Amino acid sequence: MGPAVPLMLGLLGAPSVQDERSQFFEALHQRDEGGLRSWYEANPAQTFERCTDSARRWLSHSDPSSGEAQRLRSEARFLADALAPAPPSSLLETVLAWPPEERELFGALARDLEEAARSLPESDELAFLLDEVERLQAGGLLLQPLSRIGFLLSGAGRDVEARELVRNVGELGRTHGRLWSEAWAEEWLARDAWEHGELHAAVDHFERSLELEGRLGNPVFESQVASELATVLSNLGRHTEGLERARFATDRARESRDPGVLRRAEAARASIHVELGELQTALDIALGVSPASGAEVPEDEAQVRLDLMMANILSDVGRLESALTYAQRAHRVSAGPEVSRLAPLLHCEAQLALGLLLGDVGRGAEGLEHLDRAQAALEREGDPRGVGWAHKNRGWILLDRGNASGAQREFERGQAQGAASGSPFLEAWCALGWLEAAARAGDWKPQEARARTALAARRAEELQDLHLSWRLRAVQGEGLVLAGQPAAALREFSAAVERIERWRRRLESPALLTHSLRNKIDPYRRATALAARQELHAQALFYSDLTRSRTLYQLRGRRPEAGRSEIDPRVRDLRRQLVSLDNRWRNPSARASASSAALARERLSIEAELDAVLMESSLRAGREPLASALPELDEERAQSLRRSAGMAAIVSFQHQESETIAIVLDADGLRSVVLPVPHAELRALAERLRAPLEELQRGSLDVVNLGFDAKAARRLHELLWEPLDLPSGRLGLLVDAPLAQVPFELFVCGGTPGPVHPDDPFQHYASLRTLDDEHTFTYLSSFEALAYEAPQAQAPGPPLLFAAPPAVGVPSAPAEIEALRTQRPDAQIHARASVEEFLEHAPGAGSLHVIAHGWVDPQFGAHSHFDLAGGRLEAWQIEELHLPMPIAVLSACHSAQGTWAHGEGLLGLTRSFLAAGVESVVASQWAVEDRATAALMEFFYDARGRGLGPDAALAKARSRLRTSRDPRGFSRAHPYFWAAWTLQR
Repeated sequence: MGPAVPLMLGLLGAPSVQDERSQFFEALHQRDEGGLRSWYEANPAQTFERCTDSARRWLSHSDPSSGEAQRLRSEARFLADALAPAPPSSLLETVLAWPPEERELFGALARDLEEAARSLPESDELAFLLDEVERLQAGGLLLQPLSRIGFLLSGAGRDVEARELVRNVGELGRTHGRLWSEAWAEEWLARDAWEHGELHAAVDHFERSLELEGRLGNPVFESQVASELATVLSNLGRHTEGLERARFATDRARESRDPGVLRRAEAARASIHVELGELQTALDIALGVSPASGAEVPEDEAQVRLDLMMANILSDVGRLESALTYAQRAHRVSAGPEVSRLAPLLHCEAQLALGLLLGDVGRGAEGLEHLDRAQAALEREGDPRGVGWAHKNRGWILLDRGNASGAQREFERGQAQGAASGSPFLEAWCALGWLEAAARAGDWKPQEARARTALAARRAEELQDLHLSWRLRAVQGEGLVLAGQPAAALREFSAAVERIERWRRRLESPALLTHSLRNKIDPYRRATALAARQELHAQALFYSDLTRSRTLYQLRGRRPEAGRSEIDPRVRDLRRQLVSLDNRWRNPSARASASSAALARERLSIEAELDAVLMESSLRAGREPLASALPELDEERAQSLRRSAGMAAIVSFQHQESETIAIVLDADGLRSVVLPVPHAELRALAERLRAPLEELQRGSLDVVNLGFDAKAARRLHELLWEPLDLPSGRLGLLVDAPLAQVPFELFVCGGTPGPVHPDDPFQHYASLRTLDDEHTFTYLSSFEALAYEAPQAQAPGPPLLFAAPPAVGVPSAPAEIEALRTQRPDAQIHARASVEEFLEHAPGAGSLHVIAHGWVDPQFGAHSHFDLAGGRLEAWQIEELHLPMPIAVLSACHSAQGTWAHGEGLLGLTRSFLAAGVESVVASQWAVEDRATAALMEFFYDARGRGLGPDAALAKARSRLRTSRDPRGFSRAHPYFWAAWTLQR
């Protein structure tokens, strides 16, 4: 709090004693000595403030003979008599006994100090005034102007003088019983010590200030001081004490019934949980005191800080859309007049966060505009550290936009600002950014790279930052690739993967890679390619699968039904031990008291124990049954899973910029094949196959004239399939973007299109042979899917069919409903399904069938949705359900499509069902034709009724549909009709 606040409250009394204040003034007016003494006994601090203020104003009055001066003297005299022998009376008796010349000296001194509080005095003038205060022994009467001068000295950068003056104010307050002044001085000294890195001294001052505020009985100030004390204790690694103080701050804030104070207290508590890596707990706290979307938002500093905290947390765990929402709100509120007045640099902080997030979601031009404005404001305010952050954020956006040389220049400037302003975090991240930009541009200068690598490595060790550490190992690996040292590069990428997996487990953040790997060096892909080239096939499969499996199975394991209702107490304890150790490591004096080797051994021991506990928890919850249990996936285990799944072979495809890696597991063993097919060529071929379908969907092409690029489909077969020499039968596929955009079933492996029949426009495709004639495919979300059994938390219920009502539904729905009813008479039908019906009844089903229009959100897969009665059923809503069942059939357009995300795969409707616990999902790759869909579903359920498994039944249905004709007599040989439907697991 500023100095004027406690001084004003000292004169007016605390809010909790409003009625007693009225009694005081009434007793003073009536000259009621008994009433005054009663009020004094209940409120000694406020009484003394009133007494000394009366005396000070009398002594400093410009005309001692005036009626006003005589009234003040009479009031002071009466107070001294009425309160004798109470403590204030001794000072008043002394003052009242001063001879006229001393009273005149006091008055002149008081006026000089008031003037000095308006126009800050020079050091020698201030020293003279303070000597006069001491000589007159009247400091207890002059605390108000002295406090204001101390505050102004600090603002003028005269810290040493300010500190000494404020310390004197505190001593005078203590001597004369002025609790408000003493509390303010202790709080000011605490913040000053905090700012100068003297954390132990800050704790002592905050503790004293908190004690004084408690005696004064104001819950607002108690909460504010306790919140700051909690943060300092956390910075010292004393997190348990910090959380206790933060909870106390929250309790007092609730007593105050001030929502702004409560938000500040909860922000402090949440920040400690962030420090401990308990991000979900921190997020829950912040959300608990923040207004919901659409509600009125408090226009204050506390809300801005809460919103920035939530934006940072959500960004760290990959939830960029939600993070952007909070960053935008923080930016808007921080620009308001009230926040700008109290915290002028907070708007710049919000602009820095918003600018970087806009770059992360592909809106780099907007992001750069915000960063430019923030930098200009920070330069005007003389904040070199903030300017450095602007350069850093601009560097990452430029790098994302392909401007590596421009990014390098920004990172160089940011690194220089970080070094000049003493910010090792800024310095390290800018050094890392420069290295990534150099690697991206192929401009790797070994000598300069070594210097920046050494700096970043040193800072990463000092900060014990896992994020910085794995990014640095990845960029070092890239440098070794450029230097032609593949074996050493693989070791660096392996170390990066190990660190990022530990980081993900530590934060319990399955979606972490979405943000972290976006347009950055991807150690998983690099490790996969290098392991394949060195014929380390099991390692190649392990690294390629990590990005797929972790997210899906951690999402499943996060559910309370899967065993995660609370954080394991052992995990919480070990995390806090690690954070405390990190704080010791970062503190030079603490680090000097123990050897680096001893601290490193202690850290490794705690990390090993934490990893073991997290692994145990993961395995128990069923979310990491395979890859995490082994340092790498060995061939024997992989073969066992292949055989138990009844698959002749499993193929994992992973594209690189200049090649595609295929990892094959069949009866002959595990092998890696490096295919000279760059990512750009795969994308171009996929676009050629999908272009006619997209024209059809836009309405610029009719079905009769729909083409099929058989040459592109044949080329994909030649490039990706022929070199693998795979057996016929049931195959599992693990695909990567852009291969996730086209079904392998339509790859042409033989035949040529026959002559076109004008009356039968698709019959000429019947002579083509495709992979659907030779194999039965299951698209695996990860290799780990073979080891995962869907949790059976309840007895399987009947099949449920949800069909959208006619107004938003599909015309062929009645035929599909009848096909399911014929094969499963026990099916329960919701023919006009609403969103509420689905959410209520789906969790109890034995299987699901959904008939509706499906839509993909191309930017945010979580908002992909079905149209049902009452609105949209979105992917995120489905993902939150508990659906432990063997199969779900999504009879809807685009239901197998989605947004490809690093580390997560295809985000959309199919992934939401898999995350909810469904074992297999039948879904479509594009906007399917209604009548063909109804026929395929009839064939599918007929095959299921004959005992075929989902993959074989779907293959049989596709084959029958491909050779059938629609009611108009047209052939359905075109892949548009039959190839969209795939089975995903």
